[in-house]
Amino acid sequence: IIQSLSGESWVLIDATPGQVWPMIRDYWTELQIQLDYENPGNGLMETAWLEIGSNSELRHKYRIRIEPGLHSGYSEIYLVHLQNQRDDPIPTVINWPEDSNDPELER
Repeated sequence: IIQSLSGESWVLIDATPGQVWPMIRDYWTELQIQLDYENPGNGLMETAWLEIGSNSELRHKYRIRIEPGLHSGYSEIYLVHLQNQRDDPIPTVINWPEDSNDPELER
């Protein structure tokens, strides 16, 4: 279920963060997308930079945060999208924005 409040959206799922983590990890593996960072303890995953489509001038990166839901047995999944120019150097330090560069790419 996609929830929204004050301009922020997240996915609400009927499973604990410990159950959700491997599902999301498997999802990225199935898509053959590498993760640059993963820490189940704090519920964070970051994909490697992705070049989607051969004509795109942009590359993309996603950060996933999994938190316990307000109700026992539920989780909230937050996604942030970051993009930059394909020709720019790949940043060594990522300053994640509070909001996605392109919210449509979160869906």
